[in-house]
Amino acid sequence: MVTGASAEEIEGTVRSLDRAQRAFTLDDGTRIWVAEGVSMATLKEGVSVKASYEKRDGRKICTGLNIEPGRAPDW
Repeated sequence: MVTGASAEEIEGTVRSLDRAQRAFTLDDGTRIWVAEGVSMATLKEGVSVKASYEKRDGRKICTGLNIEPGRAPDW
């Protein structure tokens, strides 16, 4: 029996960002790929994020992304 993907959520601080691969890594080492159609415009290293994702082919694919208010780094 095949079941549909269920969305999960994760929070953390962006440790590294790979715009070419449309992916980012959180401070806990979790790597997340960003789905087409989800903006990466405000995503930067050091910001705190809350991401909704689905597991597809062994990858965590981000389907929704929010920068946590008031938790951006002071640069």
